Amino acid sequence: MDDVDYDYLQTRPYRAPEVTLGCHFDFAIDMWSIGCILYELVTNKVLFNYQTVQENMAKALAINRLNNFDILSDANKKKKFMLNNNLLFISNDAGRGSVEDLEVVIPKNDFDLVLDLKKNFCDLALIDFIQRCLVIDPALRISVDTALDHEFLKRNLN
Repeated sequence: MDDVDYDYLQTRPYRAPEVTLGCHFDFAIDMWSIGCILYELVTNKVLFNYQTVQENMAKALAINRLNNFDILSDANKKKKFMLNNNLLFISNDAGRGSVEDLEVVIPKNDFDLVLDLKKNFCDLALIDFIQRCLVIDPALRISVDTALDHEFLKRNLN
């Protein structure tokens, strides 16, 4: 997609981390939304029901079991997001040669996606599919082509 800033791109409960953080995005955001929707269909609960960006990121990080990680970077906007000891660091280089760090406290979130899905009698293929949709880094998130070859879809679309 192009570098247009959108005021409204995805409904909040299905919004991908790269959109939440104001990064460059592509069609990987749709796979994130699919993961959220499948979770909701199976559990009858909204996965990302949050009031703040911090709450949203805490749950996304918990789902991915991340404690210390370079989450993603946005070369177009010269931002980099890093997590260290429950602090989200947002480095922003606006082309002036200086980097400003913004610390955002991420509350600890002990949510276990797999356990929650197993309580709702999900099979392992569906759990794996949802997990692959909900990977924070869009470059590592399941693509549409790979999703179409996934066991869960192959078994249920035929």
